Amino acid sequence: MLARLTVKTSNRKLTRDPNGRPVSQTSAAQASCPTECPFYGNGCYAESGPQGIHTRRLNAGADNVPPDVIAADEAEAIYSQWPRDGRLLRVHVVGDCRTWYAARLVSDAVDVAQSEGAGDAFGYTHAFARVPRSAWGPVSVLASVETPDDVRLANQNGYAPAIVAESRAAGMQRLAAAGVRGIGCPAEDGNADCESCRLCTRADTLRDSGRGIVFVAHGSGTRKVSAAVAAKNA
Repeated sequence: MLARLTVKTSNRKLTRDPNGRPVSQTSAAQASCPTECPFYGNGCYAESGPQGIHTRRLNAGADNVPPDVIAADEAEAIYSQWPRDGRLLRVHVVGDCRTWYAARLVSDAVDVAQSEGAGDAFGYTHAFARVPRSAWGPVSVLASVETPDDVRLANQNGYAPAIVAESRAAGMQRLAAAGVRGIGCPAEDGNADCESCRLCTRADTLRDSGRGIVFVAHGSGTRKVSAAVAAKNA
């Protein structure tokens, strides 16, 4: 198995009421991720805790598998397993699409599923320098960025930015340096979950209004992520 879809996630950030307000999520082997991601093997939240168990299973035997093959598995899971009941889909709790074709495979599956009654789909990508926003079609995708230069490049390629920083203030400052107004993730404040917030499902609206989202490094990899972000901004 190179990718999987969880029909009803127990991730409390995505939904605090998995039975009343269910959310689906996909996971894919990390061979689908761009090598330029500074958190790959260096604090990525998907490499530790309960999620780390699933990540290691997906990664087993996937080192030399082309990203398009992984995306095909993910697309099949989306088409065949995502319920057509309007529920939200978080694309890539782990994994990414680092080629245009991989992004098209996933987005086409989302497009067909949505035409049959599936809900909104959203996610983040570190491949914003090589895959334009247009490749993602109906998937609301934000560029996962760390520096003002990343923000500018992401905007050029059609993305709204989602910046990861050591603190909210640092994230706000880096977005502002690129001319973007930051919004702190409401779920991190405990004021909402992803299912109720839906801010990340409006990536193009955020882009068009010159806004981006700030995420603060958290979890067991916080120290490594913060160090990687600081080093990239040095």
